[in-house]
Amino acid sequence: MTARFEDSAPVRSFRWFRGERHFAGWYWAAMTGQHVGFESWLERDRLLLMDFDPKVTGIASQPFWLHWHDGERERRHAPDHFVRHTDGSAVMGCR
Repeated sequence: MTARFEDSAPVRSFRWFRGERHFAGWYWAAMTGQHVGFESWLERDRLLLMDFDPKVTGIASQPFWLHWHDGERERRHAPDHFVRHTDGSAVMGCR
């Protein structure tokens, strides 16, 4: 069985604290019928656009970790969003 990234839960939590300069939260995507996390107004606005894009069939927030070695140390990053298109192709959104 293969995993569908667009059905994955975030690999880390979306935290925010009073007085922070960014805005994190959950966007209700009508297309998927589920909440999708965001960590800034820009990410939220991108989610809004994707929700109305007829070519998008699935969206997930930070569904996996990318791991690599940069020559000095191990690094990791969770892409902001994973997006599935109607033709089966997919893209990752990273800032």
